Amino acid sequence: MKSILILLFAAMMAVSVSTPAQTNEVDSLLLVLDKELKNRNLYTQQREAKIAFLKGTLAESSHRENRYAIHQKLFQPTSLYL
Repeated sequence: MKSILILLFAAMMAVSVSTPAQTNEVDSLLLVLDKELKNRNLYTQQREAKIAFLKGTLAESSHRENRYAIHQKLFQPTSLYL
């Protein structure tokens, strides 16, 4: 048991050691992520506008096959809210 803990600790230490190049790459990815998170409201508004448009199209459509296709298009953006 003790040797497993030592091995686990050594593995964690090896993973935690990073080179400057890896650090720069992580920093760059974090900056991109921060930028995307700042645009979160914009993405939410775009998704909600698409949902509203599809719901309007669905209300106007009476053809069964068209309604089915619209329901399929509605599934992806609305599934994010589930």
